[in-house]
Amino acid sequence: MKTGIQTIGSVAVMLALTGCATDSRLGPNGRTGYVSEFYTLDRLSDQRPHCLANLSSEEITRNTYVEVNLRNGRKSRYISALLPASLHPRLHDEVEISPTSCKDGVVPVIRQVLSTGRSPEQGK
Repeated sequence: MKTGIQTIGSVAVMLALTGCATDSRLGPNGRTGYVSEFYTLDRLSDQRPHCLANLSSEEITRNTYVEVNLRNGRKSRYISALLPASLHPRLHDEVEISPTSCKDGVVPVIRQVLSTGRSPEQGK
């Protein structure tokens, strides 16, 4: 049987972990990541990433696409995303991306720039 102090400690740990898992700045399906590359037209003409493979040449030339590093602990996953003309992140800026996969041919979109700076692997 737990004592009152053990129960309080357990609740405090659960609240702390829950607070780390959610980010009030994000939309319902959003996730944070870091801009790791701005794709050039030459790069997309020669070799398109999986998420952008089905786009027309017109869509590629009309829009800007970036690669986003989605970190999960020590592991990273890179995904391509559409960068709306209204947003202007720089390399290594933290962004919100949604959806977080290109399932069913849907291209992920950068929803907002969350902070400027360096990605976790570069240090702060």
